[in-house]
Amino acid sequence: MPLIFDQQGKKVSKRAGTVVAEVHRYKEMGYLPEAMINFLARLGWSLDDKREDFTLEELVQVFTIEGIGKSPARFDIKRLVDYNKKYLAKRGVESLIPLVTEVFERKGWQVPDRATLEHMIRSTQTRAETVVQMADQLAFWFADPPAFEPKAVEKNLRGKADLLEAAAPPFLALPAFDKTAVDDFVTMLSEARQVKKMDVGQLLRVALTGVEQGPPLEDVAALLGRDRVSKRLAEAKGKT
Repeated sequence: MPLIFDQQGKKVSKRAGTVVAEVHRYKEMGYLPEAMINFLARLGWSLDDKREDFTLEELVQVFTIEGIGKSPARFDIKRLVDYNKKYLAKRGVESLIPLVTEVFERKGWQVPDRATLEHMIRSTQTRAETVVQMADQLAFWFADPPAFEPKAVEKNLRGKADLLEAAAPPFLALPAFDKTAVDDFVTMLSEARQVKKMDVGQLLRVALTGVEQGPPLEDVAALLGRDRVSKRLAEAKGKT
């Protein structure tokens, strides 16, 4: 059987510092079992079929001892992340509810109602690498005011009081926080103020969440609701 090396070419062991060698830890970090199974199956074993989305039952059928190589296998965490992102995006919302709920509870966060939870999952599952990262991207919902990242504030809010002042009233007046309405608003304001659309979008995102990355802006606003959006936009003025 080939040894498993880390990216530095050192043998993976329980005490290895660059690779976690305990499988249960990957569940805690938010990796899905189907991603882990396919990733581990390819460590030191190959198949002519280039597919990377086998079920466990399919792997039982195609696995052969002859397919095991002699050279050490590399435990490439980036490849595991790629597997997980793919499977996370493919998962049904229903199957992710218990996984996301478990992370929320572990963080001590109050689990929201079913409709809100489903909205949270749909807004993050194609943007996150792990279930834990999905939860982290939703941290803004659980704290009022949100935790502002200093770099995000400095880059996107500081010195932009006029732009925020111009953005807040019409943004709050939108009939709905959906993709079309929000996109049209960002385009309109960027043209009116002669700034990049990204500058408007990130101004609003950081004002509402405190960070630069996360769910789409329309989902952020819809999840917060109009009252909380209004309060956060007002509070963000103090950061400009």
